[in-house]
Amino acid sequence: MHHYFDSKGELFVALMTGIDYQPLSLLEEALSAPVSDIGTTLVSLFLRVWDDPEIRPRVLALLMRAGSDEPEVQQFRSFIFTEIWGRLAQVAREDDVDMRVQLTMSTMLGMAMARYVWLFPDIAEASAEDLVRRIGPTVQRYLRDDIPGGSRPLRRQLGYYSSHDE
Repeated sequence: MHHYFDSKGELFVALMTGIDYQPLSLLEEALSAPVSDIGTTLVSLFLRVWDDPEIRPRVLALLMRAGSDEPEVQQFRSFIFTEIWGRLAQVAREDDVDMRVQLTMSTMLGMAMARYVWLFPDIAEASAEDLVRRIGPTVQRYLRDDIPGGSRPLRRQLGYYSSHDE
């Protein structure tokens, strides 16, 4: 397995989508960007993956199935919480890290839904570069800048833990 996939999560994605790509390798590429560019780099990478005509329909199908079938929901959530969440938390500021990661992930998934599912005209027709310019700074702010609100141990409430919890 490790010869072809970096983790069980990547194997799960490949099995569910029928494509051989390694999302964690791509995420690591984005997260290796300078901290000051992490927001735009993440949005750019996310759009590069979603704009790929081979990947997009399969990832959309995964999201639709993961939302309706309980065993797939658990596997998908496990992948999100163990693989993606933890990597984003490593680049986020430590204060309110759980909220920062959730805001980032909800922004990215919301952009995908608006662009590829609901086809909001301005978002669906915008160039990737335009969306990176508009959404990248928001993701940057969520991950690295001051955000209003207090710190809440959300991951502990959900049953997921980070290295910050120990």
